[in-house]
Amino acid sequence: MRRGKPADALPDCDKACALSPDRAHHEILRGGTLEMLGQKIDAAVAFRRVLELEPENFVANERLAILERALGRPTEALAAADRAARIDPSGSSPHHARGNVLLDAKRYDEAQAAFTKAGELDRSWSAPHVGRGQTHIAAGRQEEAIAAFDDALRFDATDVIAMKGRGDALLTLHRNEEALVVFEAAIALDSGWQLAHFGRACALVALGRFEDAIPSLDRALELDPEFRAARESRDRVRAAVDH
Repeated sequence: MRRGKPADALPDCDKACALSPDRAHHEILRGGTLEMLGQKIDAAVAFRRVLELEPENFVANERLAILERALGRPTEALAAADRAARIDPSGSSPHHARGNVLLDAKRYDEAQAAFTKAGELDRSWSAPHVGRGQTHIAAGRQEEAIAAFDDALRFDATDVIAMKGRGDALLTLHRNEEALVVFEAAIALDSGWQLAHFGRACALVALGRFEDAIPSLDRALELDPEFRAARESRDRVRAAVDH
């Protein structure tokens, strides 16, 4: 397969799928390429084809669990994650995928157990601890969320998703100065992430620094013009400043 952009590789994948006796392998390559291109529906179709050929294929089940969740198909996502976990009981990622689906369904205790299992199976991965933190936030347990995000940051000090979650929990607890520091650290690591700029603005508003918040809201909207919460917040902040 030729090197280059994922889109350049897709014709080769299609040709290989048509000609090769190892069709499952090439469908996996095709699904992965489509997923990288953001074509989630077509990627899911490719991985489902793999499972028609090899129902016990770990990679196809694992990727399908993530894609089905993204496509709003929680039952199918959970089934794929369960199959992947059964095929490779030592794998962390299926439990992580399962946790995300359960979190979406507000089944917080089950989600927490899935993320905890994922973290036990891979003690070098920050994502399961982020999942634990997000579950605690959703369940209204802010102190526990902060502890989980701290665990994630011990594994990866550059995990901006963990930083944002930690900042959100601190804001809920009205620890606004601490939250501001966290959001500014996230921006220093990823200045192109609109949610970090929005979080910074929320912390500034909570501190009564309305004028300082406006540039952060402007930046969030530059990065994502469809960011409704940022637009509504900016309108309210501007009205407060002009009042």
